[in-house]
Amino acid sequence: MDRFPKFLSVCIVSSLMFVSCSSSDSKTVTTNIGVLTTRALICELPVHLDCSGADLTGADLTGLDLSKANFHKANLTKADLSGANLTRAFLKEANLVGVDLTSANLSGAELEGANLTGADLTSADLSGANLNYASMSGAILTGADLTRAYLLETNLSGGNLTGANFSGAKVVSTLLAGANLSGANFSDADLTGADLTGTNLNSAKLSRTDLSVAIMPNGVKNAWGVWGG
Repeated sequence: MDRFPKFLSVCIVSSLMFVSCSSSDSKTVTTNIGVLTTRALICELPVHLDCSGADLTGADLTGLDLSKANFHKANLTKADLSGANLTRAFLKEANLVGVDLTSANLSGAELEGANLTGADLTSADLSGANLNYASMSGAILTGADLTRAYLLETNLSGGNLTGANFSGAKVVSTLLAGANLSGANFSDADLTGADLTGTNLNSAKLSRTDLSVAIMPNGVKNAWGVWGG
């Protein structure tokens, strides 16, 4: 518990405000973080944490179960979420600049409009996640799983996506200029209108990849449709 005082105060306590209750007795409850004793008008804690708008700058949240937690517009700048379970978490428009998400599980997470500039998502699971309109320039996604993820107009310029798996992903009108895509898997992915200017595609898999009107590494717009059919 000593490791999470700020986290508990801005997330769990604020969550209690949304519970309608009839008792003011002290009550000890077990959460997915630890045991908390509190005196409030409570019946039961919500199943998932509400951290919307919370300031968690630099917080150490390594390995925590934060599945389905609400981090809408929260500030998690340079927080450590390595190995955390963020399955189906709501991180829309959250500030995740420089955050450590190595080996984190973000499958099905909502990250639309989030700022992940310079974030480390090495080996993270982002399968089925919504990353539409997210800012991810300079992010590290080495070995990350983005199968069937949504990346409409996402900014991945200058990122390291070596060996990342984008199979079946929607990478439409996405900015990938200057990114390292060596060994990345884009099989069955939709890269319609994507900007691949100056990217490294060495050993990348482009089987049945839709590159319609995409700007290729040489700066020329692709006149073909699906590659490697």
